[in-house]
Amino acid sequence: MTLAEVRREQFPALAEKTFLDDVAREAALIERLLDERILVSHRYTSGVGGVRVSCHFFNTMDDIARLLDVAGAWLTSSSRAR
Repeated sequence: MTLAEVRREQFPALAEKTFLDDVAREAALIERLLDERILVSHRYTSGVGGVRVSCHFFNTMDDIARLLDVAGAWLTSSSRAR
């Protein structure tokens, strides 16, 4: 099983959502990631937005797993709060 398949199984909310519902919600996710020292950027142009994650050769599988854990947990908890 690949890491993506494991994460999809653990956090279906993360796998199902490519774009979040609104800019404020995206900003809240980014704040949560920054609290965990996970650096991403917010892209929003002409009504289309998202959270940009840029992985490079120096990122480890653990870094990516941590990103998915934090984002998945936030998406799951924020979906319940809505």
